[in-house]
Amino acid sequence: MISIDRKINMMKKIFGGLLTLLLFSLLLPLRSSATGQIVSYQTPTSTSGVFAMVTGDDGNLWFTMPAEKKVGRSTVSGSIDEFTLSSAPYNITKGLDGNLWVTLTDDQKIAKITTSGVVTEDDISSGMGLRAPMGITAGPDGN
Repeated sequence: MISIDRKINMMKKIFGGLLTLLLFSLLLPLRSSATGQIVSYQTPTSTSGVFAMVTGDDGNLWFTMPAEKKVGRSTVSGSIDEFTLSSAPYNITKGLDGNLWVTLTDDQKIAKITTSGVVTEDDISSGMGLRAPMGITAGPDGN
């Protein structure tokens, strides 16, 4: 079994620079400083569990908190804001438009969140019996 320190060091070698990690056992947003020190921050909603993370075009760390129906934004200094959604956010990705895009698993919706925190939700149910959206990524054409 590989120790967590060894896994982190392997990730640093692979990704280098400012590394964004999610340590599932702690369920906290983590950052690696320029010197390689791992720093964790407590979310304002202390009962929340962090699931998916992405670095936004604004340089902040954005993450989903499904149990709380929220998306969080953490600055490098550790200031955290939370944004409430209509249902549980699952995955998150950065779009080519600079916005963050989130799947909402309970409502067959996706949400767009601007880097200033404005949330817009869109229903993607099509009457075709599709289940909740799970993964999301930007296509080469920006859609």
